[in-house]
Amino acid sequence: MSIHIEGLERKLEETVKCWRDGWVGLSWRDYVIGHTKRVRNLVKVIGKSEGLDRLDILQLEIAAALHDITKEFEGLQAKTDGQTVKDEDGLYLSEMVLPVRRNDVVDRYFELYLGAEQSPTAVLHSKSGAKIAKWILLRKGLSQNYASEVAYLIKNHILPYDGIDKDRLFVMRQILKDADIIDSSFGLNTFYRTALYRVRKQISEGKPTDDVYDLAVSFFEHMYEPTTNLDGSSKDCWVNRVGNSIETDIRTTTAKAIAQKRHALMAKYGARLEAEIDTGTKNGLMDMVVYFMQNHADPNPRRDFTEARKLYTANQDVRIFCDISLSEIDCISF
Repeated sequence: MSIHIEGLERKLEETVKCWRDGWVGLSWRDYVIGHTKRVRNLVKVIGKSEGLDRLDILQLEIAAALHDITKEFEGLQAKTDGQTVKDEDGLYLSEMVLPVRRNDVVDRYFELYLGAEQSPTAVLHSKSGAKIAKWILLRKGLSQNYASEVAYLIKNHILPYDGIDKDRLFVMRQILKDADIIDSSFGLNTFYRTALYRVRKQISEGKPTDDVYDLAVSFFEHMYEPTTNLDGSSKDCWVNRVGNSIETDIRTTTAKAIAQKRHALMAKYGARLEAEIDTGTKNGLMDMVVYFMQNHADPNPRRDFTEARKLYTANQDVRIFCDISLSEIDCISF
């Protein structure tokens, strides 16, 4: 078998760029490209630590490179009459976002899902992505069995675990899912994405975004303070809920350790943010968050962390925060 994973990543990048610049759904267009590279690196680290052999790790890298190949078709969460829309497996669907350009992947998507261009909702990206990935790999000469295994990993990377089997593919599925969760929900880059999303949410709801500092405070409250449910019951803060998910949603020992390390950093910097809000500290972490939010229309985490480090270089917390975030982007820090 001969396949260049970098070629698959280039196909992903080509496909993602079929959409307009800026935001698509809950993230900006190029977020998927960086996320894919980080997930690929995470599956290598986790797979090696969990004892997988070289060929299984390679297959996981292939699955990681293609796991979000159809993600850009998904926009904001779909609703009908104010109610969320679910598919036959009870998973939430998203609004359809049509590309502005086409390539062979986009053409194949519309061949597989006739009428999709007129559909208000997109097919769940794990399901459509599995079919597209299999098609790509068969065209590259991989066997039906190999391509089907990769498709299985992609199809199941966001589905709940449905058994206690510990066969080879089940373990590989766990690793891909763990890597995806870690990059999406754990680490200081999560701050950046969530802060920018708070601005996008305000805009989508037609609310003002003039007072960016107030938005930064609302970001802190969303991340670190408990809220009240509609029935009056208390709901734990987002960071604590994410921390609790380490035991329920992440399965491999290596991934749990990575998630716990990153979660500790999230908690640490939450306490620093709270102290700054209480004391009115200037040129620190809160001003860094404001700076990120001001650039919400054109997100570029590498640029923004690098520039924030320069702007607030006198503040040690900001310097360390940006250094750690850049190491996460470059897959140096796990």
